[in-house]
Amino acid sequence: MEDGGKRSMGLIEYRKDYLENVKTQAAADGESTTTMFTTTVLNDLLDLNVITDFNNCYAVGKYLRKNYRVDAYAYDDYDYSMSLFITDYSGEENIAKVTKTDAKVLFDKLYSFLEGAVQGNLLSKIEISRPVYDLIDQLNSKEYTVRKFRFFILTDREISDKISSFDYGDINGINIEYNIWDMTRLYRVLGQGDTQEHVEIDFCSLTENGLPCLEASDVSNEGIKCLLC
Repeated sequence: MEDGGKRSMGLIEYRKDYLENVKTQAAADGESTTTMFTTTVLNDLLDLNVITDFNNCYAVGKYLRKNYRVDAYAYDDYDYSMSLFITDYSGEENIAKVTKTDAKVLFDKLYSFLEGAVQGNLLSKIEISRPVYDLIDQLNSKEYTVRKFRFFILTDREISDKISSFDYGDINGINIEYNIWDMTRLYRVLGQGDTQEHVEIDFCSLTENGLPCLEASDVSNEGIKCLLC
């Protein structure tokens, strides 16, 4: 495992190469760097089996005086989940932090879009030729069952250490799951090959006094304690 200094340098170099590839591909395809960053990350998520397909559908606007934005979507007909993606691309040389406030603003934009799409009249305000029209039409179609929404932030920045998780939200009684793919996560999974997600469980939040356990004195030794739960 890399130490902090090597990991930091590795992340910086990985991000630099990643963004250079995005810029090169954007120029070759005549796309904006933001769109190409979205496409590149989503292709990586395809390879990682996080999603099974995706469609770009960049759209920004206002619904009930609240800003909305959506960059892409993916419907999974296996678990009936609808994933909505919002891109936070800076293209800056130095990697900046995404604070919890930043993340909330981005997730709120996705929520405003979804709210306008399923509870409002956003469909009537979108030209039929735009890709986002198909998304809104699908969200309102009885042919598609949605049992869970998944919100994704795709960013070339690095999330703050203070961001641990977001509480699940819901719309029309359907749960919303929140996800962030930043450069650190991409580097860990793609650059280092660490495909196992790091999971932390706060047992004190599940039970009043934490998880009851006893020390297994026969197998404990100096500096190490073994516990039976």
